[in-house]
Amino acid sequence: MDSTAQPQFDLASRGPLARVGLFAAAMLVLAALATPVAFALSGRVGVGCVVAAAGVCTLSGIAALAIHELFHQPQWVLVDVLTGFFLRMGVPLAFCMIVYLRGGALAEAGFAIYVLAFYFGSLIAGTVLTLPRIPAPTRGT
Repeated sequence: MDSTAQPQFDLASRGPLARVGLFAAAMLVLAALATPVAFALSGRVGVGCVVAAAGVCTLSGIAALAIHELFHQPQWVLVDVLTGFFLRMGVPLAFCMIVYLRGGALAEAGFAIYVLAFYFGSLIAGTVLTLPRIPAPTRGT
């Protein structure tokens, strides 16, 4: 085996269903990490915040991945980026606004904080799953 060979982790080259599965798995891991913290801070209402925030961010992230699959040609790059941006950020922010305006237990337990955490997680996972890996330059001998 060549000592300069590097493992290939090009997740963007996987099929669309594999990317959706990997995205959902990443969000599930984030939810598993956030749930004990939320329970310790706010009890069952905190866990409800995690479930709601994870659900909103996961569904909007999957929708953004689907849009990317439809519009990943160079002539559609602006549509891809702007629509994905709206879905990934606009939908969770709209839910934050609705929860805040209605008030109640979710708003008091810090729903917006959980949405921010899951938004950043979905942004990282979505970026890793959509950007192709650029191979490292090889050394000349």
